[in-house]
Amino acid sequence: MESKSALEALTGSEINVFCYPYGQSTPMLHDMVMQAGYSAAIGIEQEEHTLFNLSRVNSARTKNSSLLWRLKVSGVYYRLLGNRASRRLIGYVRGGSY
Repeated sequence: MESKSALEALTGSEINVFCYPYGQSTPMLHDMVMQAGYSAAIGIEQEEHTLFNLSRVNSARTKNSSLLWRLKVSGVYYRLLGNRASRRLIGYVRGGSY
């Protein structure tokens, strides 16, 4: 809570959203962020989404593939991971193999 107040004092603005360092989070961290007074929090490529587990795309992991970027941004990427044939397609798009 002290860091939130310090940031708000520094910027002169209310800060409502937290961004997890390195994009990683746990349910315990979700609770801590909520208790600190944030309205929502964002991590990198979260598979389950709640207000305290929103997802952003790590552009470095798309390896300059506009198709992979589109799949991740749309959310289709994670649905495809549940299917073996789809994982092969993703591997192809990444430039590797599964």
